[in-house]
Amino acid sequence: MSKQFWLSYSGYKTYRECPKKYRLTRVDKEDPPEPDSKHNAVVGSVVQRVYEDFYNNELWRSGKDTSKKLMELVPKYFYEFLDEEYVDFDDIKCRYNPLELLETCKEIVPKVLEGIKREKLIGPYAKSEIVLKVQLQSSYFLYGIADFIIRKKDGTVMLLDGKSSKHREKYVDEDQLLFYALAFQLKHNRLPDKLGFYYYRFADDPEQAFDWIEPDPKRIAALRQDLVETFTKIQKKRFGATPKSSHCQWCPWEVMCPERQKEKATRREKRRWNHAQKGEETLPSLSQSNEGSAMIGFGGVMEDDD
Repeated sequence: MSKQFWLSYSGYKTYRECPKKYRLTRVDKEDPPEPDSKHNAVVGSVVQRVYEDFYNNELWRSGKDTSKKLMELVPKYFYEFLDEEYVDFDDIKCRYNPLELLETCKEIVPKVLEGIKREKLIGPYAKSEIVLKVQLQSSYFLYGIADFIIRKKDGTVMLLDGKSSKHREKYVDEDQLLFYALAFQLKHNRLPDKLGFYYYRFADDPEQAFDWIEPDPKRIAALRQDLVETFTKIQKKRFGATPKSSHCQWCPWEVMCPERQKEKATRREKRRWNHAQKGEETLPSLSQSNEGSAMIGFGGVMEDDD
């Protein structure tokens, strides 16, 4: 039996951004130089676990007690997350303290329930965290977990992905929904009727709670072809670095990556050259600074000998 190669959406996205990072995280499975604080994932994870219970344990059948039961789950899953994951509230990128994040979770959970009621996101089949494991081609397999899949009474199938960011569309990638739609199609021999992002922080606003995208067969076919090509590149161990600021700034290996440091140095020198062309003053380059430092003695700045 040939070896099976599995690819999740996050793995596919990582490879697209930087094959070297994919190798470090998915193939070599190296630990990053410093632990990656999960403070940005707290709210989304807590809200998602609450609504996983809402659907999978059918808490929606609790009537007037539904909201109370959901709110009781918030601190439970909040502190479980802090126990299970590494969260550094002293991290320079963390702008919250634990109580502020807990209060944020408590504010969002009722909003999400309001949106579910308003959009009638209940049906004969309504589940959360649905595992989709399917064969793409020969030894290539896809793996995904859909946040919500709902089949309404009229047969309409909706596939939703929840987002908890304060910036409504900042971390949204339509290919993520298309990836899940492809996996759903391979498993059930049909596409979902509706694909959407559910913005938890905006759930009480009918105009901003959802973004719907068309499950376009042409886009999904193109994605399928790109997935096959990605699998092939991974199988052939093509793991060259592709440094780019928008991706590298979040990479824990950035400071240790020669390709990224070379790319940064090249961009710095290009900026210096552009400033010089405009007659603007610039700071000395690293090599110039080192040359200058050799001329500095205890008595002050020494002059060059002719």
